[in-house]
Amino acid sequence: MTDNAQKNESDNNPTEKKCGIIAKFSIIFKLIEFKLKIADFLSPLVNLGIRFYMAWIFLKSGLLKLPKDFLGLNIGRGYSWDSTIYLFEEVHPVPLLSPNVAAVLGTGLEILCPILLIIGLGARPAAAILLIMTAVIELTSDPDFLSETASTQHQYWIILLSVIVFYGAGKLSIDHIIRKKSLSYPKYREITGIKEA
Repeated sequence: MTDNAQKNESDNNPTEKKCGIIAKFSIIFKLIEFKLKIADFLSPLVNLGIRFYMAWIFLKSGLLKLPKDFLGLNIGRGYSWDSTIYLFEEVHPVPLLSPNVAAVLGTGLEILCPILLIIGLGARPAAAILLIMTAVIELTSDPDFLSETASTQHQYWIILLSVIVFYGAGKLSIDHIIRKKSLSYPKYREITGIKEA
């Protein structure tokens, strides 16, 4: 058989064409699988980065609201408690709360929730609280939240905090360790309806 005859025969053979297409798709599927493995490896690190970044922003803000000699511990970085109360009276008034209560509650949550985010314990509720605080700050200081002139900084915070609220703290967290440990108990799996880890 000549080369031309072999070529014509292989061109007309549908099995060989299918094998060629499958081989091409096989390479594509292997590339996709490789990229998914990279994403699977990096996603906990990205989640950890988001948690640390948001924690840093809110913890810094909370410490700035404390007086320098707070409880004699010298942990505060702020000016005076009066300036913190003024902030909740004039700059960011919180609906339904007095400025004193809002100052204590806001400052306390800005210190506690970031610590929870850092260690990854109760990260979803902590992120949800910070998300609500961000939304209240944005809506009270700029009612036209979705306009082009609105502060994009708070919008980015809302997006990043939403990632934690919807996807959790990730594999590098105490929440993940607790969940894996809980899934080892059959009664927990039965109650929650979760099959396996």
